[in-house]
Amino acid sequence: MKDAMEPGSYWSLEFERGDAVSQVDLPLIIAGIQSLNPYDEKNGWMTLSKYSIERKLLGFTQTGASPEGYIVEVQLKDGVCPIDIGFWKAGRMERSGSIISQSSDGRFQTFANEAIQPDEVKAIFRHFYLHFEPHPDFTWRSIQEDFE
Repeated sequence: MKDAMEPGSYWSLEFERGDAVSQVDLPLIIAGIQSLNPYDEKNGWMTLSKYSIERKLLGFTQTGASPEGYIVEVQLKDGVCPIDIGFWKAGRMERSGSIISQSSDGRFQTFANEAIQPDEVKAIFRHFYLHFEPHPDFTWRSIQEDFE
C-alpha cells in the first residue's frame, strides 16, 4: 500500500474545463467532484494523477459525469499494484444505454451500463488518494470489454 504523500511523488488534478492543479489535497478533490456538471460539455470529467519525482506517470483515477450518474476508471502502471495493468472501471448496474459518450480529448469512451452516485465517486477518489489502489468495496472490471 502506498501513502498519498509518499516521498518522491506528487499528485496532479486536471479538469476538462482546462484547470490543472499540482497542490492537491482531499478537500480539493472532493470540491472537484462536486464541481462537475453533466450538462456542460466542457465540464464533465476530472482526472487525479500520481507522478514520480521524475514526472513518470504512476497511475490515475478519473471520473466522468452524465445525467444518469458517474463512471470511475483507474489505471495503474506496471509494478505499482498487484492487479492486472490497464484500465479498470467501477460501477453499479443501472438501466442499459450510453452512460458517458466521449470527452473532447477522447479519454472517456465507455458505453457499458454502469453508473455510480456522487458519494460513491468521492469514496473511490478518497481511497485512491490515501492508498493508491482501487477501492475494495467496488467490483472492478477491465474497460477493454467496452471496445469488443
